[in-house]
Amino acid sequence: MNFGRFWTVFSYDFSYNRKRPFYWIWLVLLAWNAWLMSMGAWIIRSIDTAVGTEKSFVNSEFQIAFVFALMPVLLLGLFMAIAAGTPLIRDVQQKIGEILHTTPLRPAEYIVGKFTAAIASSLAVLALFLIILILLNEVIPNPAATDIHGPFRLRNYLMPAVVFFLPVLFFIAGIC
Repeated sequence: MNFGRFWTVFSYDFSYNRKRPFYWIWLVLLAWNAWLMSMGAWIIRSIDTAVGTEKSFVNSEFQIAFVFALMPVLLLGLFMAIAAGTPLIRDVQQKIGEILHTTPLRPAEYIVGKFTAAIASSLAVLALFLIILILLNEVIPNPAATDIHGPFRLRNYLMPAVVFFLPVLFFIAGIC
């Protein structure tokens, strides 16, 4: 596989994805969910004090994992299917098949470039979501909800994202 041709396909699709309103709408929905999480709307209320506190901290790994386990079903699946499936539909509409057969670009380079661009664009949206979530929980927390914020640990955000977001992201992108 020629890296230069792969990079051309990847960079074109990645830069195209940055301009698509779809990704910005997805980011706005995720930012809204981050705001809801920081406000304590997405929280499991503990009724047993044996857990250690009366309320779960909104930035605890358990609480974030609870929300991140639901989000792939509610938001990630639909948006990832659109992100990974529409480039192929767009290419059929633009008649890329004829161009693909007249250039030295191999189908494997083309497909891997498209797939990698869709994954990288989606990972960028999820990384921005995590940054917004950390900012809303740790840097500018809600003053009315200070009793439900615990100490900052980066692992509390990264581990649930790796466990719940990445497998769904790659699975749905691979299917589409």
